[in-house]
Amino acid sequence: MNVSICCTAQYLYWAAQDIPDNPSERINNVEFLYERQFHPNVGNAVMATSYALFCYLAHNHMKDSVPIMKFITSQRNHVMGWSSTSVRIMPDCVLCCSWRSINL
Repeated sequence: MNVSICCTAQYLYWAAQDIPDNPSERINNVEFLYERQFHPNVGNAVMATSYALFCYLAHNHMKDSVPIMKFITSQRNHVMGWSSTSVRIMPDCVLCCSWRSINL
């Protein structure tokens, strides 16, 4: 599978195809997430991007890693879970590690 770097206005991620944004609506300044539409590449994109984020953080590229963290966080489904159980472990570990690294 070919994986390339995808860059949008607010996200940086690694995927074989572009990933559509999670449908949401802002009501009274609170964002509500709707159920994510099926996309076959989301699991692989979250996993590949999580490993890339881990590398960014290992090399202390904190500022550059923010768009990557935003992408991973945006890929949660409407009940704040990940797209599959195999994808669940890596993003949780990386986000926890990144939160600790930034808040030291």
